[in-house]
Amino acid sequence: MQIKKLIVLLMLIYVGYFFYSWKSSIEEIKLVCGEIQKGQSMQEVIEIIESSNYLRHKESGAKGSNIKYITIVSNANMGRYTCNVEHDGEVVIKSRLTYLD
Repeated sequence: MQIKKLIVLLMLIYVGYFFYSWKSSIEEIKLVCGEIQKGQSMQEVIEIIESSNYLRHKESGAKGSNIKYITIVSNANMGRYTCNVEHDGEVVIKSRLTYLD
C-alpha cells in the first residue's frame, strides 16, 4: 500500500512540474519577444535569448537574401508559442509572437 501511495505522489509531482514548466516557458517567451524591438542590435537579442532558462533559437534565411530570421522556441511548451524575429544581420526589422494551435 505504501508503494502505491509513493507512486501516486511521484506522478502528481511530475504532472505538477510539467504544467509549471509549460506555463513558465510561455510567460518567458512572451516576455522575451516583447523585449525585442525594431532597430535593436542582434548581439543584444542573442544575449537576451541565451540568458533565458527555457528558450533556444534557430537562424534561417534564403541564400543571397539580406533578410534573415530567428525562430525562438521552447521545448517546454512544445513549440506552440514561438517568437519570430526578422533581421538584416545587424539589427531587428520586426518581431512577432506566434501561437500555433
